[in-house]
Amino acid sequence: MKSARFLLAILAAIFAIVNVAAVKSVQPIDGFYKKIITRNVTDSDVVLVNQTYPMLCFSTRLESDYPKLARALSDYNTELIQTAKNSREHIADIARERRAAMPSEKLDPFYYGGNIFIRRADSVAVSMINSYEDYAGGAHGMHGWIGASFDSQTGKRLTISDICTNAEQLHSVLIDRLHREHENGLFNDAESTVLKLIAEDKINFVLEPRGVMFIFNPYEIAPYAAGMINLTILFDEQPQLFKAKYRQSPAAFAQSIPMYYPTVIEMNGRRAEISIAPDGMEGDVVAVTIDDRALVASLKGVQAMSYACTANGGHFLYVEATAEADGFSAVEGKCITIFKLNGEPEVFDRIPYTFQHLIDRESASDDQVWWLMTDPNSIQFDSAMPIGDRYSHFGAINSDGTFSFG
Repeated sequence: MKSARFLLAILAAIFAIVNVAAVKSVQPIDGFYKKIITRNVTDSDVVLVNQTYPMLCFSTRLESDYPKLARALSDYNTELIQTAKNSREHIADIARERRAAMPSEKLDPFYYGGNIFIRRADSVAVSMINSYEDYAGGAHGMHGWIGASFDSQTGKRLTISDICTNAEQLHSVLIDRLHREHENGLFNDAESTVLKLIAEDKINFVLEPRGVMFIFNPYEIAPYAAGMINLTILFDEQPQLFKAKYRQSPAAFAQSIPMYYPTVIEMNGRRAEISIAPDGMEGDVVAVTIDDRALVASLKGVQAMSYACTANGGHFLYVEATAEADGFSAVEGKCITIFKLNGEPEVFDRIPYTFQHLIDRESASDDQVWWLMTDPNSIQFDSAMPIGDRYSHFGAINSDGTFSFG
């Protein structure tokens, strides 16, 4: 009996070592950029549609290291371009009909806008949120998020059956979470809709470093007034629900944080909910809740360049906003506010830099290419001299959340 217990102990130790080695082998991937493309529609010098939409770009080194992933992302870009083209043409047709019906009216252009937020980028998986919003008449526009997750080694675009081990249990967990967090306002058939989406492998989700975010856009399971609903199941909460391969993540990673809707990240087994709400009743508001401890900070001019980072044992949130006249020169009036998230959330520092590191400054096109942070050990940021010139820096995030140079 003793020998059997000893053998089991040895096997358990070997299994633990193998698991630790596997986790350590997962590495963050950098070399991502987003290209914001502008394509407006005009008729006789009258603007019918203002449109911007994103593409995800990547470095030649990433293409060399992950060729199958690069091909898959190129195909995804083609899909984004076609979707934007279809939407642009559809909205332009509506605009022409409206102008024909009201020829003497001065009408504002319709619009379509989009953005990309990378939520995971490592040697196991790459994932992102593709956000969109449009207005083509009526009581209100439409908006939503589309998740896209890819296996970094094979390039396969992942569906929920690729990462989930038990569809029935997943449905049960999601329905329980929906009723707890959104008890009122769901459609009567919300449960059956979620079940169908899982069964047909069409549920909208994003594979993240420490969990999975499920996304339900307006009218999917609730009325428009309920807004978009997203639910995050952390791997630590339901490890049996997800395959071990995709539960691995690197020790250091960065996640883009979209505005308006709260997102959840994991920190040492705790849930941290981050909400960035510009143009609120009391100005721009950044709210961070860790367990039952909350921090609400008011900033001015919050930009769409915010990141949650885990690096060197620390957890940090970086929110870019308009700098106040507080004695330092900032890039085009911007600065980065650093929040420490290790214990009780706190505002740690404000620094005169910007993550809006424009790659393609000299292009004659209106399109712009911006660097995206995915690896806290390899970051790019810009600063300004008193005369206003822009200088680019390369560095990493230190254990206290500040930046190192070089």
